[in-house]
Amino acid sequence: MNLESAIAKLRETIQLKHLAPKTEESYVAWIARYSRFISERCRDGSPEVKMESFLTQLAKQGVSAETATVRSPLDLPSAIFHLP
Repeated sequence: MNLESAIAKLRETIQLKHLAPKTEESYVAWIARYSRFISERCRDGSPEVKMESFLTQLAKQGVSAETATVRSPLDLPSAIFHLP
């Protein structure tokens, strides 16, 4: 799934769930940030390894663990990524 279709699916899911516009903005920003990280720094590895690398990088940048886990791609609706 490319970034544009992932964001479109994300927006659709958020709107169907009647979540706040700020939530939508936050999730879109996180998915874009994660996608940028993967394309620039972490192309290889399993999804788990990529996410661990991303969260490690956030920690090194001083992003709090609460912010990273609550508003990161880990918290995105699973339907977007076809996860169980």
